[in-house]
Amino acid sequence: MRVIEKYIYTLKGFMKFIPRFSVEMAIEDVLYLSYFIAVEKVRPFVPAILRLDEVAAGKVFISVVALRCRDVRLFRFPSLTFSCCQLNIHTYVIDPLTGDHGVFFIKSGITSRRISYVTRLLQVPWDKIQFEVHATREKDN
Repeated sequence: MRVIEKYIYTLKGFMKFIPRFSVEMAIEDVLYLSYFIAVEKVRPFVPAILRLDEVAAGKVFISVVALRCRDVRLFRFPSLTFSCCQLNIHTYVIDPLTGDHGVFFIKSGITSRRISYVTRLLQVPWDKIQFEVHATREKDN
């Protein structure tokens, strides 16, 4: 069994113990920066089984996204809400099983210690990080 298939099988087996849920939130103050860089600069951060999604010969995008999540809540527990900031660094890949385009998160962090802990139990690698998103608006927005 290939590494990616084994991971997907393990994750599906684990996920059957977690009830389906939906999340609702307001996303504000999004900063999205993309850089066009050489494949060899990104390759060390992406598992070898994933093919990088080149947009030109030897070039890929790497993106940095910062945002604020407000009033995050699970539909099963609408009275439990929290807010946090999130920071992601990602690139684009080709799924080796389906050939579909996808996103690979090189690093992802969240300002909520509790949520970082819970998502790690679910094998979502969100690190607890310190940062704040401050936005100012002019009269014309």
